Amino acid sequence: MLSPPSRAWPYAALACVCLLWGTTYLGIRIALEALPPFYLIAIRYTISGGILLAAAALAGAALPSRHELLRTAACGVICIGIGNGFLAISELLIPTGFAAVIYTACPFWMAGIDAVLPGGRRPRASTLWGLAAGTGGVLLAVVPGATAQGIHGPVLAGFLLLQISIAGWSLAADIVQDSDLRRAVYDRCENQPGAPGSQILEAAIADAADDAGVLLLLRSQARQGKTVMGPLGTAIRHVAEGSRPSPYGAGSREMFSVGVPQLRKDLFALTNNDGVEARLAIAALNAIDEIRDDYGVAESEPAIRTSRLTARGRFCLCDSPPVIRAGEVHFVQALHESNPQKTAA
Repeated sequence: MLSPPSRAWPYAALACVCLLWGTTYLGIRIALEALPPFYLIAIRYTISGGILLAAAALAGAALPSRHELLRTAACGVICIGIGNGFLAISELLIPTGFAAVIYTACPFWMAGIDAVLPGGRRPRASTLWGLAAGTGGVLLAVVPGATAQGIHGPVLAGFLLLQISIAGWSLAADIVQDSDLRRAVYDRCENQPGAPGSQILEAAIADAADDAGVLLLLRSQARQGKTVMGPLGTAIRHVAEGSRPSPYGAGSREMFSVGVPQLRKDLFALTNNDGVEARLAIAALNAIDEIRDDYGVAESEPAIRTSRLTARGRFCLCDSPPVIRAGEVHFVQALHESNPQKTAA
């Protein structure tokens, strides 16, 4: 069985957001006592970027290609120049804590920009309700001060500058969230298993995995001789589980299985050989079926006959939905029709 994720990690993440992200605003304000806004941002990211580049070179990572550098430079102008630059200017007008509160409007801009860009996703009704509530909270914090100071007051000016800053951050984030970035991350994780920083890459891939990411993590763990699921289990949950609002209570959500027929087929093909990779593939198939047992067969999958691979490598057919047993892996009959000799074994 897949063990449920620890409840401690979300609280640890929240603490990091409060301490590391929140105090950034205070650090910027202190530095502004000595440096102009854009000088401060340029020096800050030149130093941090140089350290990151040196660390990547020492770890054996390949330098970015010309295409990657041009793309990163464009995102840097938008994200760092506009995003951080206007944030620094706004902190000359309003308190740092107030700036942090206003910056919580970021989801509104990210969802809006993603919806209007080509290939973007339109937000669902539940998302719109959440964005409306968050934006309303920001306006409640801004309106009293803006009303008292008038149109030319620092509160309204700082608020508008921060909207430009947030829009820059959101646009840059949307630009880099594409297949090129995913492919680059996958290539570096594939070519440098076990290298310094590879665990961070694996965790990032697991939290935003697709079918290719699951197979990549499986190969990476097999090359390192790891037989436990680790990030692979997280990736399987990401692709094979879904959630949606539940009709049984306000704010509650229900889990359901997501159909992954191609992934199941690819994993089954890996079970033909002995070794760590085959054992991990069997464990991954079992994990997918545990999710199906917990939440039911995916709605997108038709009710078809199934075949079962036992620990002894023998197959049998059954008409009813399979039930997990120790040492067994279930997969749909269609997945191995291309290999009738093994099916008949």
